[in-house]
Amino acid sequence: MKFKIAAIAALTATLGCTLPAVAYNPEHLRQLLVHNTCPGCDLRGAPLPGVDLEDANLLGADLRRANLRQANLRKTNLASADLRNADLTDADLEKANFGNGNFYDRDRFPGVANAERLDSVLKNAADLRDAKLSFANLDSANLDGANLYRAQLQNATLRKADLLRVNGVNADFSGADLTKANLTAASLRNANFSSSNLTEATISGTFFLNASLRNANLTDVYGRRLTEREPPAPTRFDFADLTQADLTGASLPHASFESATMRKTVLRDGNFSNAKLQEANLFMADLEGANLDGATLADSILPDGSIFQGDTAPNDL
Repeated sequence: MKFKIAAIAALTATLGCTLPAVAYNPEHLRQLLVHNTCPGCDLRGAPLPGVDLEDANLLGADLRRANLRQANLRKTNLASADLRNADLTDADLEKANFGNGNFYDRDRFPGVANAERLDSVLKNAADLRDAKLSFANLDSANLDGANLYRAQLQNATLRKADLLRVNGVNADFSGADLTKANLTAASLRNANFSSSNLTEATISGTFFLNASLRNANLTDVYGRRLTEREPPAPTRFDFADLTQADLTGASLPHASFESATMRKTVLRDGNFSNAKLQEANLFMADLEGANLDGATLADSILPDGSIFQGDTAPNDL
């Protein structure tokens, strides 16, 4: 509350001075700080570091370039919000909602600041392109369908977060904790997951093409079945760097590791049946107890440095 009072005081002082125009709408900012709700608001570049906005309603708000460093945004509704280039460094976003706002009912939110804008963005999930989220707490956050293109999430915590269908191309998750996160059908091409923790994460149909997963912990990751009758959707690690990554106990049947770098990668006791490992580099990889039944290994480099001659893995590999 002290942060909110200070912010209101600072805003009042600003409005009383003759200053150059700012991008955000001062009345919208005042509404947010006083009432903790401002769906559709224009808050571009708003100065909100350390502000307490727990349970706030920012549905469809325009928060581009806003300063929300160390802000309390726990359980905040940011569905369909535009957070491009926003600074959320070290912010608390536990259980925040970044999904789409299709549930929106205007009667529930009288006095919407910009109804026309709100109606136009609700079909989309939150836009977090180039957002700064390093060290942010996103535990159990709903990021279903969010755009995380080039977002900076170094050392962020995303335990049990829902990242279903996110666009995380070129995003940086290095050192992040994604324990038990749901990454189903996420597009993570060229993303950086080096030294990240993905223990027990769901990565069914996830695209890690050309991603860096060096020293990442993927213990017990799995591709869940979309229905009981369907096999797990194949996960793609083609051309990815999995050097010294730990996939102990992983369940990734039909996964594709074509041309992946897997030097000293641990695959111990994992299920990689029918996986595609053509031209993968498995030099010094730990395959003890791994299930490679039906896996294709054509032209791959084996743990002993030899090149595999043939197609599918033999039983005694």
